[in-house]
Amino acid sequence: MDLKCPDSGECERNYWPNLERLKPTDQIKFVVASRQDFDWAVATVRRYDLAGRFTVLVSPVTDRVSPRDLAEWVLAAGLPLRLQMQLHN
Repeated sequence: MDLKCPDSGECERNYWPNLERLKPTDQIKFVVASRQDFDWAVATVRRYDLAGRFTVLVSPVTDRVSPRDLAEWVLAAGLPLRLQMQLHN
């Protein structure tokens, strides 16, 4: 399930009750366009205990966040987040 971060312009369209419909084998993905998006994602993971319930993926928006910066943020957050690279044409 994708959870839209604030910089996407679609954050208000997240339908939070869907979290209760997911199975432990499902994944949550955040596409991060800024440090603010990352901080929002971390707060959301903590608020809903997402890392304790699902695999959580974070992907950088190409040309907005470098993979290296996102990897450093993930390590500093101290949460079991997985860095995922998006490959788009």
